[in-house]
Amino acid sequence: MNASRGVKALARRQTRPFTLLRREDLDAYLCLVPAFVLLVVFQYWPVFYNLYVSLHRWKVVEQGYVGLANYQRAFGDADFWQALLQTVYYVVGTVPFELLLGCLIALILFELRHGAWFYRLLFFMPYVTSPVAVAVVWRWVLNGDLGAANALLGALGIKPLRWLDEPTGVLSPLYASLGLSPPDWMAGPSLALVSVMIVTVWFYLGLHVVIYLAGLTAIPRDVREAARIDGATAVQVLRYVTFPLLTPTTFFLLVVATIGAFQSFSLIYVLTTNGSSDIGSPLGTTLVATLYVFERFYQDMQLGYAAALALLVALIVLAITVLQFAVLERRVYYETER
Repeated sequence: MNASRGVKALARRQTRPFTLLRREDLDAYLCLVPAFVLLVVFQYWPVFYNLYVSLHRWKVVEQGYVGLANYQRAFGDADFWQALLQTVYYVVGTVPFELLLGCLIALILFELRHGAWFYRLLFFMPYVTSPVAVAVVWRWVLNGDLGAANALLGALGIKPLRWLDEPTGVLSPLYASLGLSPPDWMAGPSLALVSVMIVTVWFYLGLHVVIYLAGLTAIPRDVREAARIDGATAVQVLRYVTFPLLTPTTFFLLVVATIGAFQSFSLIYVLTTNGSSDIGSPLGTTLVATLYVFERFYQDMQLGYAAALALLVALIVLAITVLQFAVLERRVYYETER
């Protein structure tokens, strides 16, 4: 009798921790339910619904199932591939400069002892401003007739430029001077798209500066001081200590900036659109992928085709992100050796 009571007591003691653990797990899962519902409703469900729409002919209302016809049309759409090419120009022309200038300015501000907060605020202020308001102001600055940019060039004795109205590739004059006539895609982005790139870099530069400053602050000062004691110069400290320890920050910004550049819309749309029927002017040379999807969706009301295009762009961005992780993450130095 006593033995059976002892066995039961031991069983109760063994099951109590397990029951308590299950109860704690249940409480944790219940706390996650609101966030999970928000993710399903506002992120996952739109993706699956977009996939559903892309498999149908859809103009305002559903008009019938077409299977993969919209995707087959996209692969044969020369305008879509041209928009992707211009998107690649845009990404390559913005992301590296954002990272390079952001890191350089952050290094300078990190060494300041007085007034650093003011310069941080100065660089970050454009990022917290409405992109539409920023684009409207820059559109006036880059106006070919009355803009401040051409007024400055005129004061310096330089011929005014058609900043947002020039469709010719920026490399075309170079090829012409060499007597070459390469394919159109080798002429590079138009001056209009380059102007948009300049505004984009200016707009996002403050974000990169602030994040790089956070990364610099996280680097232990004793590591740099130890390198200096060992006789390392300032350049060697930057190359062998600071930059390696900034690789997590750089990798994060590279991935986020690349995704953001592929999704960029507001700045480009406001800067380059002249009326609702002239998206991506001049001559469509600023018509990046997001604007092309927008044009097919809202202007042509080809909802099914636009959904297919949007999903293809998302898959391209996903593939680039996976490639970045596969190739570059192994070069990221996450912690100092002890």
